[in-house]
Amino acid sequence: MKAKRINWIAVFVLAFAMAFPLSLVLRAQGGRYPNMYAAMRALQNARQHLARAAHHYGGHRANALQATDNAIQQCRAAIRWANHH
Repeated sequence: MKAKRINWIAVFVLAFAMAFPLSLVLRAQGGRYPNMYAAMRALQNARQHLARAAHHYGGHRANALQATDNAIQQCRAAIRWANHH
């Protein structure tokens, strides 16, 4: 009897251990808001390209980096808002 109880506990723990990371992966891939997550990934990619640009372009590159950072923050805020409403 005790052996069966331990087996069920092990099955439950294993199922949770597998499900939790999977839920994080699905959420990271866009889960409920795939377009918002896709937009954030595109903005993060654009930010990397801007950061690697060889010139300052008269300050416009810095402004673009700042605007991109702001857009990423706004996407995150929108998702947080949507999760609570």
